[in-house]
Amino acid sequence: MGEEQLFNMLKEKPMSVSELARRLDVRREYLGGYLEALRDSGRLERIMVGRSYVYRPIYGGVDEPVYGRRLVAIPAEEEE
Repeated sequence: MGEEQLFNMLKEKPMSVSELARRLDVRREYLGGYLEALRDSGRLERIMVGRSYVYRPIYGGVDEPVYGRRLVAIPAEEEE
């Protein structure tokens, strides 16, 4: 399972851990931890739909997933 594959699937539609695990053919427990790590790093968000949680990418711009962006340091303003 690659991160890009995971994000491509989630771009199509938000999915639960169980649904993703079935489609990727991986253990739900393993995938749940991986998704939480991506959520903690700010790349995914978890939302409640009905009585279930689903995951979806957090976008950094016009349809641009955060995982594909580079972080750029912004220089502090110079003191006068």
